Amino acid sequence: MKGIDIFSGNNIQSFQQIKSSGVEVVYIKATEGRTYTDKTFYDFYKQAKALGLKVGFYHYLRGNDPVIEAQHFLSVVSNMPVDCVYAIDTEDDSIRNSSANQRVRQFADHLKSRGKAAGLYTYDSFYEECLNKNIIGDLPLWVAHYGVSEPNVKPYAGFQYSETGRVPGISGNVDLNIFNDGILLDTTIVPRTPVLKEQIQALEYWLNVDYNAHILDDGLIRHHELDPNLEAVGKIITKGHKSHLVQWIQQKLEGYGYLKKGSYIDMLYDEPTFQAVTNMQKNWQRETSGKILVSNRTWEIFLNN
Repeated sequence: MKGIDIFSGNNIQSFQQIKSSGVEVVYIKATEGRTYTDKTFYDFYKQAKALGLKVGFYHYLRGNDPVIEAQHFLSVVSNMPVDCVYAIDTEDDSIRNSSANQRVRQFADHLKSRGKAAGLYTYDSFYEECLNKNIIGDLPLWVAHYGVSEPNVKPYAGFQYSETGRVPGISGNVDLNIFNDGILLDTTIVPRTPVLKEQIQALEYWLNVDYNAHILDDGLIRHHELDPNLEAVGKIITKGHKSHLVQWIQQKLEGYGYLKKGSYIDMLYDEPTFQAVTNMQKNWQRETSGKILVSNRTWEIFLNN
C-alpha cells in the first residue's frame, strides 16, 4: 500500500488529489514529548477519514518519562478511530543511547494497557545501533532507509524510502512509504481473550470480597475505578499477607512459569511468591521490589498477559 506521513510542516492542498494519486495510508503526527500537540493533526485526520483513507497517528518520542509521554499521546488521540497501529517515532538524539529500548518498551506497554496496539518507527542505523530486537521485536516495524530498494532491517511493516517525495495535492516535499498489512490494526488481537477476561472478572470479584472495592465484576477494565483499588491493595500486599487476591496472583505467576505448584502456601504472600514477583519484575524491566502496584507498572503485566 502506498502511504505518506505528514505533520503541520506539510502544505496539504487536497486530500482528494492525494487519494486519487494512489495513496492508501496516511500517518499523521499527533504529539511530541510531554505536552506538544501538532496544530493540524485533527484537521488532517477529519479530511483523510472522510475520504476513506487508512489513517494512523504517531508520537515523536523525546527523552522524558515515556509513560508520561504516552499518556499525553493517548489524551489527544484515544477517542479517534484509526486503521493503523499507533506509531512511536524513535529517532531523537536525546534517546540515542542504551535507554532507547526501555523507553520504547514502556511507551508501548502503556498503550497496550489501554487497549492500543503500538508500532515502532525509526531509521535503519538507529535500529541497528540502539535497539534490541529481543526487547522491542514484537512491535510492527516501520523503518526509514533512503537510496535502497529494500531496507536492511527485516521483517518490516512499513518502508519509508524517501523524504523528498512529490504527491499531487501536496505543495513541497513529503515522506513516501510502502506499507503492508502488518501496519494495520488487528482487531482480533487487541481485545482481551475470553480467558483473560475471566481472570479479570475474578480479580474484580476478589477485590470486592476481600477489600470492599465496590466495583463491577464483569471482566472489563475501567482504569478510573480499578487502578486506585489495585494501588491501595498493592501497598498492603507484603510478606505474610493472606487473601484470595494473593491466590489469584499466585495462579497468574504459575501460568507465566515463575512459580511452581506446591512450592508456596496457597493464598499467602510468602517468600516463594515474593521471589516469583521480583523475577517477573526483572524480566519485564520493572523495579524489583516485590511490591505489586499500579505506579510501578507491575499490575500492568497481570492485566494484559
